[in-house]
Amino acid sequence: MRRLAALLIFSLVFSLVASGEPLEHLSDAAVLEILSARLRPGEETTTRSIKRLGHHTIEMETLISTDGEIKIADRILSDFDRYPQWVLQNINRAPGGGDYYVHLDKLFINAPEKNLLTALVTINLPLFKASQDCQFRLGKELHGDNLTITAMAIPNKKSVLESMEGYIKILPAPHSRGWIWAYVKTRTVIKNWLLYEALPEKVLGRESADRLQTVLDNYHREEDKFRAPASLKIAGKKRKRAKQE
Repeated sequence: MRRLAALLIFSLVFSLVASGEPLEHLSDAAVLEILSARLRPGEETTTRSIKRLGHHTIEMETLISTDGEIKIADRILSDFDRYPQWVLQNINRAPGGGDYYVHLDKLFINAPEKNLLTALVTINLPLFKASQDCQFRLGKELHGDNLTITAMAIPNKKSVLESMEGYIKILPAPHSRGWIWAYVKTRTVIKNWLLYEALPEKVLGRESADRLQTVLDNYHREEDKFRAPASLKIAGKKRKRAKQE
């Protein structure tokens, strides 16, 4: 009992001192330099890294190379109203079987604010269980053919998150028509020390990696609705070849 009391006090103290540096938003040029060093045009690739930065802070970076068009990406990702219709498909179904610790139960836009997204989330860890809603302010920037979508959590005293923000930059892959590169960066500061410690890299990897592929598959299905028949056939062949490799 004393150990449990000490653990709870320790958790409370750490929650009070938790702080994290704001996420740095890289320029399009800086992102292109990173992607060019680690991706190859015309090659289906998804890589990710997860870092624990201390102060209850977790940072994730994802690099994606896939077939696609900026104009279609802009239509899909700028239409925040439609996110619930394509993002949620199979989102809580782990491809390898078993169950996720964190479930995304619902997603909706808060009318009349078209850029305020609410996510209903259930956390079911052995030492931590909670159900709550998280709200995110979404934004979009388009500079030439470079698309940026941003998301920042709205502060909530009841939330397990102190802060969360992220962005995705989508650029045309150099010298490769019909191919795009994407750079995704998120930084999350967790209020509760116990929850932070209950999320080792292995768990974070499982919760994020498979889901990332699910969202990418969902995106491609949504993208196919906007493609011309000839373009759709070529895209299908590219994805089939990539999966076989």
